[in-house]
Amino acid sequence: MGAAPPLLGFDGLPATLCYGIAIGYFVFAMLTNTPTAPFRLIPFRVHGGVEIVAGLGLLAAPWILRFQDVERAKWLFVGAGVLTFAVFALTQWIEEPKRARAGHQPA
Repeated sequence: MGAAPPLLGFDGLPATLCYGIAIGYFVFAMLTNTPTAPFRLIPFRVHGGVEIVAGLGLLAAPWILRFQDVERAKWLFVGAGVLTFAVFALTQWIEEPKRARAGHQPA
């Protein structure tokens, strides 16, 4: 999302939202209990629940925030919402047990 505003040529509120969503999602992913996350604070199932809410928010944002006339931004948000639901549907939201990191033995 962060690269979309300059690539698609829009600014203002939709661009600000894109940058905020990109930063927020990066931080959220770094905090979710997944094998590649450095800080596993958020359960994976909670991440899945947030995905549903985020998908709905992405789909509705152009109309709720009144930028539906900015065609490229509107369709970016609609497409991102649809993609979010597709990823949700294709993901097994089963929590992976926390493992000790390499070189760290449990006490």
